[in-house]
Amino acid sequence: QAKLSNMVAGVKPLGPEDYESRLEKARRLMAEQKLDGLFISGGSDLMYFTNVNWFISERTFGAVLNRKRKPIWVWPAFEAESARELIPKDQELRTWEEHESPFRLIAGVMKDLGVAQGTLGIGPSTRSFIVYGMRNDAPSLELVNGAVVTEGCRAVKSEKEIAYLDLANRITKLAYREGF
Repeated sequence: QAKLSNMVAGVKPLGPEDYESRLEKARRLMAEQKLDGLFISGGSDLMYFTNVNWFISERTFGAVLNRKRKPIWVWPAFEAESARELIPKDQELRTWEEHESPFRLIAGVMKDLGVAQGTLGIGPSTRSFIVYGMRNDAPSLELVNGAVVTEGCRAVKSEKEIAYLDLANRITKLAYREGF
């Protein structure tokens, strides 16, 4: 039996430049689709665009991707310290207290971006209570499906992503061969 080698030695993980490239592509798609922002909450889209992995909770949190600046984060105040450990220092974090509306806070982000009556894409994995809350507490915003941006970015892989997929495929095939 042949000795197995470390097939991931030398593989470079995604770096800040990779996430910035993803955000730049999202900005281009938002401009093409006339979206002023995109709200993404916990899950794979948040990780894909920001490298922030946070559990899904019953509280509203996430990032407003936009065409003008770096992501602006909306987070429950009592978890702000933990959030700050994950969010890059050069990105803004806005918090809401339990008696406040996170949806009004998101509307405030859009207002500060100069698009108080703008179009906000909602990431496809965003839970419905957030959408309904936005409709009630931020009626000036037009809410639309943000999948055109998330799927538009994730569907076409970069060379680095293709190399990762190829390596994962080779490792999986080897595992099956060795297992059998």
